Amino acid sequence: MKNLKEAGDNHSFIDSKASFDKKSTSNPTAIEPESQLLDQNIGYVMVPPFSSLNKEVGSSFAGKIQSMIRKLDTDHLIKGWIVDLRTNMGGNMHPMIAGLGPLTGEGILGYFVDSKKKTPWKYANGTCGAITVLNPYVLQNPKAKIAVLMGPRTASSGEATAISFIGKDNVKTFGQPSAGYTSANRGFKLSDGKKLILAVSYEMDRTGKEYKEKIQPDIPVATSENTNTDAEMVTAIQWIQE
Repeated sequence: MKNLKEAGDNHSFIDSKASFDKKSTSNPTAIEPESQLLDQNIGYVMVPPFSSLNKEVGSSFAGKIQSMIRKLDTDHLIKGWIVDLRTNMGGNMHPMIAGLGPLTGEGILGYFVDSKKKTPWKYANGTCGAITVLNPYVLQNPKAKIAVLMGPRTASSGEATAISFIGKDNVKTFGQPSAGYTSANRGFKLSDGKKLILAVSYEMDRTGKEYKEKIQPDIPVATSENTNTDAEMVTAIQWIQE
């Protein structure tokens, strides 16, 4: 691990057997997504980190996010959306993206790229990877503006989720550069039950742009010195309301 780190790998790690077993049956992160209506016509969705590898737990998490989007979109005339990934430090990307599928749109959202090939990840009919949302929602206005909020705590799968939006004509990213863990991991079981989680590929957005370091936001926004003001949120709302 020391040699990998010295070679520039900041994303590989050893996962304990207890930690891996817990992720296989539950969501150790245990933070729920949140949603609310802003300015009477903006749908806000916060997607937290999600670490479970369990298919049923992941599908339930994705379903909660889609239910939030459905309720906002059917109860109100939504002009635009804010997707808040500022506290999303990663985990399992597929439940996050399946939940946000109504906003990312269907099709190829990004790629994993290594020296030999590029492998797409996609969303279609409620499904991303092994995660499926039953009765998936479709937005009433798929062209509504989408502001993606990001920052230094947007990491790993949180960054992959942000990349899933990049390249759409109606999307802009706001905030500060992400953490810079824009590589995909693969797990290898060790003889003592631990897992070697090894970074094996970089990520690429739908336009073909590779990410080997931090994601730079379209609209940089410095954190407000006033703790009562959310500068990124204010800037995103102004853009949507233009």
